[in-house]
Amino acid sequence: MAIVKLKDVTVTRLNNSGNGVKVVEENESAGKVYKTSYTLWFKEPSGLSVGDVVSVSGLLSAKVGDPWTGDDGQERRSVDLSLNAPRISTGEATAATQNAPVSEPWAPTTPAAESASGDVWNTPGSYSDETPF
Repeated sequence: MAIVKLKDVTVTRLNNSGNGVKVVEENESAGKVYKTSYTLWFKEPSGLSVGDVVSVSGLLSAKVGDPWTGDDGQERRSVDLSLNAPRISTGEATAATQNAPVSEPWAPTTPAAESASGDVWNTPGSYSDETPF
């Protein structure tokens, strides 16, 4: 599963129990605003209200939605995007946290992992000659 982070999304709808919350992300490209909707699924009521602007992360899932009729009368289908086990960011990062260097867990931790040329990706046993990228 992929972890998705949504920044400054707007709550547009709540289900009856409060466990399901629909949010909308807006992006602008070439002067046009594009909207993407996500449903957040909490185990307990979220405490959010319509109109709240939040940042959230969670496990992405997708499924084909029910058919609907477009403005041109044609039947359409779309993808329903959901975030499971969502976590709402409080936005209370300290100055020390914001300026802290980003750790790279995939980077080698010992100099022995590097080849003689210092190239981490070209170590013995790697597939650098066969890798298409």
